[in-house]
Amino acid sequence: MDSPNLVRASLEAALAYDFHDRATHHAYADCLIEAGDPRGEYIRLLLLLEDLNLPYAERQATRERSWAIFRQLERRWLGPMAPFLLDDSANPSDPIDANTEYQAAFSWIRQLRIIRLRPGMCHALATSPALRLMFSLEIDQFDDHLNQEELADFADGDSLANVRIFQLGQPFTTFRSTATSLQPLLQAMPELEQLKLANRIDHAASILNLPWSQLKSLELFCEQPIPLAALTRPTAFPKLERLSIHLVAPSPEPEAPIGGVILPEINPSIPAMESMLEWVRSPQFRQLRGLSIDQWGLGSQLLEAMAFTPPSPLLESLELSNTGVTAAAFERLGNWEGWDALTRISVHGSDISPHSIERPNAPTISVENHWLTVDADDFPILLDLDADDS
Repeated sequence: MDSPNLVRASLEAALAYDFHDRATHHAYADCLIEAGDPRGEYIRLLLLLEDLNLPYAERQATRERSWAIFRQLERRWLGPMAPFLLDDSANPSDPIDANTEYQAAFSWIRQLRIIRLRPGMCHALATSPALRLMFSLEIDQFDDHLNQEELADFADGDSLANVRIFQLGQPFTTFRSTATSLQPLLQAMPELEQLKLANRIDHAASILNLPWSQLKSLELFCEQPIPLAALTRPTAFPKLERLSIHLVAPSPEPEAPIGGVILPEINPSIPAMESMLEWVRSPQFRQLRGLSIDQWGLGSQLLEAMAFTPPSPLLESLELSNTGVTAAAFERLGNWEGWDALTRISVHGSDISPHSIERPNAPTISVENHWLTVDADDFPILLDLDADDS
């Protein structure tokens, strides 16, 4: 690699570390201009437009020049992804129904959404230079004809190395993905901070066992209960702050996902109390700021384990939707010191009324059930209204 390419690679690495460093963008633009790459002028013009003191006439001229360069460069800049970003449709019968959405900054694609990941796209994703600093990737579903080799090709490229946010699927759909098909993609995202797997995932424990050194937020939709041991490994999730687990029923007519695997029926087993206590007492649990669990029967058991454990100093939000939690379970917490940190409790799908939750040390908790959201300060008013109605 010659010296100009070394400088360029070094500047790209600096942008990957801190994309908001304008000095690095200026230096990168100068590097491109010296190399005769018109993207350099385009980046310099965008930086100039950020100057709030730029005179109106100069701003208009700068904007027109930047648009002219963009229109001239767009397809070449997007490279192999150009046909998929500019011409592709999610619905072949409706050319207006785009299959992709993207947002760019300074000639880099920073956010990309793919409605249906199709055969042929993976190689383009892996080899498009514009994706090297991609920050956020969202894929609604995998095409039925997509194979494991193509996903591996995608993972082997450079486009996933700097991804911080990844979402697969949309909540409460029937699309499925196997952990085997996802692992190569996830392993190619070492800097990932937010992960949402809304597709129904089989064997999610194998995904939890990956080395998530940077992950701060994790949301899973699973057809089998999560083994709590996967959350308490000594080196697991050193930075995890928000955890959300949804247990969903299998589709009535399952289809074979990538690899031809048919997922087993749901097993609504509840972990042993020993496993629950081990998790609640683990460093991973005590560093959580938000916890959301949607698995029937788990809520009361979790609260009982919390009652026998020193409070988590950081836990601010606790969602126990459809977990079968009872008011009696909250009573077990008594004068639990952890009330001090909590600001929000959700008990959707339970028979608990918000004012029945004992929280003697926390007068400012917001309690939600169904469509009702009230603050603790409003409870006396609620009680007065109930008395008047009677």
